[in-house]
Parts: sequence; C-alpha cells; structure tokens
Amino acid sequence: MNWMQTVRMAFKSILNNKVRSILTMLGIIIGVASVIAIVASIQGTSKLQRLQYEAMGVNRIDIYGYGAKNRDWQEFEDYMTNDLSDKIAAWSPQSQYYDWQNSGIQYRAKRLNNNDSNSGYTYMYFGNEHYGEVTSHAISAGRDISAADCRTRARVCVIGETLRKYFFGAMSPIGQKLQIGGKGFEVIGVYAGKYDGKLNTDDQMIVMPYTLQSTMMSVYGMADRQYIVKAAEKDVIAELTDELLPGFMQGRCEAGNGYFSASSDSQWQEQSESSNNMLALLGGGVAGISLLVGGIGIMNIMLVSVTERTREIGIRMAIGARKAGYYRAVSGRSLGGLVLRRCDRHCARLLSFGGAGQSAARENAEQLHADRGAVHRTALCGTGHRRISVFCAAGYHLRTVSRQ
Repeated sequence: MNWMQTVRMAFKSILNNKVRSILTMLGIIIGVASVIAIVASIQGTSKLQRLQYEAMGVNRIDIYGYGAKNRDWQEFEDYMTNDLSDKIAAWSPQSQYYDWQNSGIQYRAKRLNNNDSNSGYTYMYFGNEHYGEVTSHAISAGRDISAADCRTRARVCVIGETLRKYFFGAMSPIGQKLQIGGKGFEVIGVYAGKYDGKLNTDDQMIVMPYTLQSTMMSVYGMADRQYIVKAAEKDVIAELTDELLPGFMQGRCEAGNGYFSASSDSQWQEQSESSNNMLALLGGGVAGISLLVGGIGIMNIMLVSVTERTREIGIRMAIGARKAGYYRAVSGRSLGGLVLRRCDRHCARLLSFGGAGQSAARENAEQLHADRGAVHRTALCGTGHRRISVFCAAGYHLRTVSRQ
C-alpha cells in the first residue's frame, strides 16, 4: 500500500465519520486555543507592566516623609548629594502643587481646570535640574530646568506633550507665557510624550523650580516632602531603601510624630513578576487540563478506529503482510500510529487461529503474498460489505498451498 492509497483511505474515513471527526477536531482546537489565549494574555499583561515601570524611570526610588523640620530636610538633601554620591546618580524633589484656588493653567483664552472632567487632570510638580533625568523624561524642544533657575527662583516651567498640543498646537511654545496660580511663567522646554500626548496621562504635566514652592503655596515647618532618587546601580537599591535613607531620616520624622518611607519600583516590579509567574502556572494548569481532555478524546477515537480494523490487521498478519503496510493503513485512517504500535502484539494474539495454522501461514508467507488480492475480496452480507474472516482466509490459502 503506497502513500496515495493511505491518504485516500484517511479522507474516506473522515468523510464517512463526520461527527467523530468533528469531535476530534474540537478537542484539538479547544485545547490549543486555550493554551494560546492564556499564554498571550499573561505575556501581554507582563509586557504592559514592564513598559509602565520603564516609563516611570530606571532604578527609581520614591521617598515620602513628614514630621521633620526644614533644617532636617536640607541636611538630608546635602547627605544625598555629598555622602551618597557613589550610590545615587541624581535626585529631585517632586512636591505637587495643589491649586486650592482652582485658577488652573491658562494661555490667552484657553484654560485647563482640574475640576473639569473633560479636560483631565494636570499634574503640577516642583523639581530641580535633575527632574527629567530621574523620571526618564527627554526634552523634545527647548531646555530643562537648570540649577541657576532654582537658585534665582526664576518663574519658568517645562510642560508635557499634552499641554503643548492643547495650548499651542503647531506653534512653538518656547518663550510663551502661561498663567499658573495667577502668576506668569515662561515656557522654556517641552518633555517628549510617553503616551502620545493624551489626556489623563503623565504627559499632562508641568514642572517648575522647587524653590518657588514657598512662594506659591503654604509650606509649614513640618510639611511633607517627596523626592525621586535615581540609584547609580540596581544592586544598591535595596541598601538605599532599607538602610541608608531610612537610617538618616526616619528617626527625625518619627521625632515629630511623622513618617518616612523609601520604596523602589524595582521591588514592586519583582512582586508583580512573581504574581505573573503564579498566574502563568495557574493558567498553564488550566490549559494542560484542556489539552488532556482533548487528548483523551483523541485517544478514544484512535482506539475505536484500530478496533474497527482488527480483522483486517489479522488477515494481513496471517498472509504475511509487512508491518509497515498495515501500519500506514491504520495510522492514516485513525491517526493512531502510536496506539497501533502498542496493539500489534495484542491484535496478533486475539486474531491468531491456532499455533499450527499460524506457523504454516508464516512458513508459506511468500506464496500467500501473491494471492493476497484474492483474500481481500469482499462478499455481500446483509445490508453492507463485510470482509472475510481470518479463519476463512487462512483456510482458503492453506487449501491452495496444499493443492500446489
């Protein structure tokens, strides 16, 4: 039996057993589709979280505290600049400006108000010359805030891509004046957008020199402070967050009934990755069960297909057919090649017609091989075609041999 006959038999079997074939296909399709869907969703979630952490900044440490005096915070800044210069690449304050008077940001007739849900929320920060570096914001136009701007308390600002699109459109914003809290600020730079300049994203932001905070809003001697620190290397993040930074400032904050914390996005990212790995294992288990159910269905179909052809297998074995021939025939029909290998010996034992007859048939295999076409003829029986039994085939061929 050649491969073309095997393929034809396989397609004929599929067409004759449409329901069985459809159920087998459903088992495969559902199992594989569930694996693909679960793996794709988990990988997509992990990638999105990784991009969000990368957008926040590399090796970033967020510091929040209150309860200490202004002198303590000044000493803390000097400590980070001088004593931790080998472990900290840069740092910047990130105190947020709260527009209690609800004056918003205005340019000529256009205005952005945080109380307007249609215009989104504008983040207004006070930072120093390293703000763009520690937050991974690149300048797309103009320049960033400089140390001289902070030292002279210059009324300048750097805006995000959302504000540039909203207020200026195609016009250059450099040198234009914005009204913030009733005071005029000159736009000196624009941060490149990370979210395509959409509303209610981190692109909707504005940064001013941190030395203006005391003139624009009430700052008390025990006010809260926020800083962003960029570690020089990832390996020193744990040391900074667990020992060095809290060791210097936590006691001073707690002395004033305050609080101090230093946390890293890397730690959150590791926890997130750990959770994603657990979800991946859970999803893999569910997908594995789906594949197992589909595999059991396929095994049942293959077993039925092999059982239906036990007579044909026995006839082929009795007349000396080669193993590869009936293996291709049955595996092409049932896709059960693996099952057939296990069933070869079992089928031979069940379909054997006695030790002496089987021995005679094997001894005359070459002579019987020439007449196997006659053995494969079919006889009408009842309403359908039935192949002659192993016993009839063996008797017919033994009689033929004895006559010769």
